[in-house]
Amino acid sequence: MGDGYRGAYLGHTIELIRDNLAKKLKLVIDGVEVASQPRAMQHDITLTATLVHEGVSHRVVARSIVGRTTSGTVVIDGAPLTIVKT
Repeated sequence: MGDGYRGAYLGHTIELIRDNLAKKLKLVIDGVEVASQPRAMQHDITLTATLVHEGVSHRVVARSIVGRTTSGTVVIDGAPLTIVKT
């Protein structure tokens, strides 16, 4: 159980998933978990990873921000990725 966000970049699927059962935030690229952090307590979390596309490395930064509601953002090479809540 949980929720998350999903977007696409150069044909790759990028997901930020809050797993409420495992109390974990995960960054998943093309179905593979590339970064994660425990989230037993509600707090802001930043996850980073590298996506390689056609030999070029792209920096992926995903954030889960806690406020009145929890939101997520994904930035690739400094540019925001359009994501939808899942």
